[in-house]
Amino acid sequence: MGGSSTLVLEGLSMEGVEQDEKGVISTASGRVQVVDHTLMGRSSVVGSGFELTGASVAGDAWEAAHVRFGQMDIETGVASYTLRELGLVDAEGAGVRASARLARLGALEHGFGGNRILLKDLYALAPAWREETGEAEAIEAGSLALDTADGNRWRSSGWRLTGVEAAASGGANAQAASLESLTLNADDDSMAAAQGIELDGLTFGDGYTANAAGASISRTHYRADSGQVVDVIGLRASALAWNRGSLLAARGAAPLMSVVAPPVSASFDTLELASVAFGAGGVQRLASLESGSSRGRVGPVLEWSTGRLEAGGYLASTSEETVFDFIEALDVQVRGAEGEVRLGADRLSTRDARIDSSGTTEFASAQALGVALRDASGRASTSARMLQASRMTVGEAALEIGSLEISALDSTIGVTEQGDWDLPVLPIGTGGGSQSSFGFRIDEARTSDSASVVGLVDRTTVPYFETRIDIANATLRGIDSAAIGTPAHFSVEAAAGIFTDLRADGVVVPTLTGTDLDLNAAILGLSLPDLSPYLRLHLGRDIEDGHADVRFDLTVRTSDLEGTAEVTMREVALGGAGSPGASPGLGAALASLEDEQGAIMLKAPLRGELDSPDFDLDGLLIRSLASAALNTAETLPETE
Repeated sequence: MGGSSTLVLEGLSMEGVEQDEKGVISTASGRVQVVDHTLMGRSSVVGSGFELTGASVAGDAWEAAHVRFGQMDIETGVASYTLRELGLVDAEGAGVRASARLARLGALEHGFGGNRILLKDLYALAPAWREETGEAEAIEAGSLALDTADGNRWRSSGWRLTGVEAAASGGANAQAASLESLTLNADDDSMAAAQGIELDGLTFGDGYTANAAGASISRTHYRADSGQVVDVIGLRASALAWNRGSLLAARGAAPLMSVVAPPVSASFDTLELASVAFGAGGVQRLASLESGSSRGRVGPVLEWSTGRLEAGGYLASTSEETVFDFIEALDVQVRGAEGEVRLGADRLSTRDARIDSSGTTEFASAQALGVALRDASGRASTSARMLQASRMTVGEAALEIGSLEISALDSTIGVTEQGDWDLPVLPIGTGGGSQSSFGFRIDEARTSDSASVVGLVDRTTVPYFETRIDIANATLRGIDSAAIGTPAHFSVEAAAGIFTDLRADGVVVPTLTGTDLDLNAAILGLSLPDLSPYLRLHLGRDIEDGHADVRFDLTVRTSDLEGTAEVTMREVALGGAGSPGASPGLGAALASLEDEQGAIMLKAPLRGELDSPDFDLDGLLIRSLASAALNTAETLPETE
C-alpha cells in the first residue's frame, strides 16, 4: 500500500530470546535468510544472509553488539544500491535513525541516471544515520570506481575522509579527505592521474558537484588525445570546485611543471597560478601564470630558457589553438639545438600569442629589451637596446616577421689576421638541408633611432684599421631566406666620424647557388689618412692629408663581383716612397690629374671572385685606382 510500510522475514531463527518486565526483548543471536522491507511505498530493501548478536528491541528502538548482511539491495525510484558484506559493531537505532561504533562494507554498487559507482573495502568510524541524512567521524575506502553516462571512467584508491556529514538533499561534507591515487580516462581518449591527494573543507553536492577549501597533490599527470602531456610536482590549490567534469581553482602553486605539446616542450619552476579551470573536452583556462624560471625546446631546432616568467589570459583546447593574452619574461636565452649561437634578452614581452596544433606560434607583437647575440664561445657580436616586432610567427623551421624595429644596434664586422671575415653570428640559418637549419622572412626591418653603431676592424693592416659607423637610418624590405629569386631591398644612411657620410641602397636576391647583390653606395668626405694602412699594405705608400668622395656601383652574381668605383680626391699629400713595394710615379700621376680646383677624379673597373682565397676587396679597390692614375701618366718622370 502506498502509505504504509511492510516487512517480510524469511528463515528467521533466534537463540536466547528473553523479555523483561518493561517489554524489552533481547536475543543472544539471530539469523534471517531474506529481508524484504518496503518503506512508505517510496523505497524497498531486500537483503539476505542477515545475522546479529547481543540484540535487543523495545518498541521501535533497537541495539545490537554485531550486525551482518551478506547482501542488501536498495531501490529508491531514482537510484539503486547493492551492498555486500555489511557489518556493524555496537549498533543501535530507533525508527529511521541508526548509529554504530564501527561499520564495514565489502562492496557498494550505486547506480543513478546512467552512472555507476563501485566502492570496495569501506570502513566507517562512528557512523550515524537519520532520515535521508548521515555522518561519520571518519570513512576509509580501499578503492572507488565511477563510470559516468557520458563515457568518463574514474578510478581511485586509498580513500580516507574525516568529519563526514551527509545531507537530505544528497550532498555531503567532510572536514578533510585524502586518497592515494586518482585516474580519469575520458571519453575523448584524454587521461588525467594524481597521486598523494589531500583535501580539506570538502563538500559534495547533488550529482557531480564538489568543492574543497584547499588541496595538495604530490604528483599529477595529464595526457590529451592530441598528444599534449602535462606533469606537475607538489601542486597546492585553494578554493576548488568540481562540476560535471570541470575543475576550477582560485589559486594554485607548484615547485615544478612540465608541458609537452609536440613540437614544443617546456618546464616551469616555482609556479603560481590564478583562476585555473580544466573543463570537459580538454579545455584549460587560467587568468595568470608566474614562474621563477623556465626552459624548453621547439622541435630539434631551438632551445630557450628564462628567469622570471609571467603570462595571462591562457586558453587551451584539445581541438583548437592555445592562446595567451600576454607573456613577459626576464633573462631570456634562445639558442640553436646544438648551442652554437645564443640570442639573449634582459626582458621579453609578447601580446596575443596563439599556438596551433602543429606548434606554430603567432604573436600580434613582441618586444625585447637588452638584446645580445653570442657565439658558441660566449662572445657578444651584436647587441641592441630594443627589438620591436609585429605580426611574428615562429614555426618548427622558420621565423616570419611583419615589421621589425631595432633601437641602438651595436655590432662589429671584422677581418682576421689571416684575412678571413669575422662577421656577426646569426641565431638562424638559411637552409642548407641540415636538421638544425632555420629559415626566416621579414617584410620590413628598420632602425627606429639614430643610436645604432657598426664597428669595422681589419687586423690584416699595421696598425689595425678601425672605424665606427653611426647609422642614422637603415631599412630592409622583403627578405626571405627560402624565397629563391625574390629580391629584398635595403637602404642605409650613416656617418663615420664628424665629416664622413655614407649612403647605400640596393637589392639582395637569394639564389640556388648563393646570394646575388646589386649595390649603389656613396662615401662622402672620407678622410684619406685613415686609409694609410691599406696604401702601405698594397702600394707601399702613406697618405698624409686629403679627403675623398667615393661612389660604387657593384653587382654580385653567385661569387662573381663586377662594377665601377668613381673617386674624387682633394688636397692629397702622399708620404715617402721608400717602403718596399712602393709604387713609383704615383705622386706625379696624381698631381697630373688635379683640375683647377685641385680635385682628382678617377674611375676604375672592379672585378673579382668572392670565393677565391686571393680575393681582397680593399686591395682590389686601391690597386684599381692606383692603376687608373698611373695609366694616365705613363710618360711622366718618376720623380715627385
